[in-house]
Amino acid sequence: MLFRSWFWANPALWRPMSATAWIPIPDGVLSATVTAEPKDLVFATEDSVANTGITESTTCAGPGQDWNFGWGDLASSPCSYAYRHASSTQFGKVFEARMSIVWEMSWTSSLGIGGSLGRITTGVPASIRVQELQALIR
Repeated sequence: MLFRSWFWANPALWRPMSATAWIPIPDGVLSATVTAEPKDLVFATEDSVANTGITESTTCAGPGQDWNFGWGDLASSPCSYAYRHASSTQFGKVFEARMSIVWEMSWTSSLGIGGSLGRITTGVPASIRVQELQALIR
């Protein structure tokens, strides 16, 4: 049986972020605001026996659900990944991974115009240690 590793972001921090720039002009102030709204959470990892760099990834909409100890090991979440091997097979005994957020970017201005700036992805690397436990039942 494969157990899944859950991933999530703090829901209190999963909110749009904005920054405004302005310059004075003869008629007042001209400003532009850029807003980044988090959309997807992405977990990407190397999960291979031979260190081949095969990358697996899981994407979920929103921040995911934080794992609760009381739910036990069989609870499920769309924001989870099941490693197929222990990390002891990897260089350094860890799987290299990356947790990323996909942001939807937009802008508005004090002139009443604006629009979409597309999507960008930000992320941080992580080293994941995966242990393995085997049992024989007779």
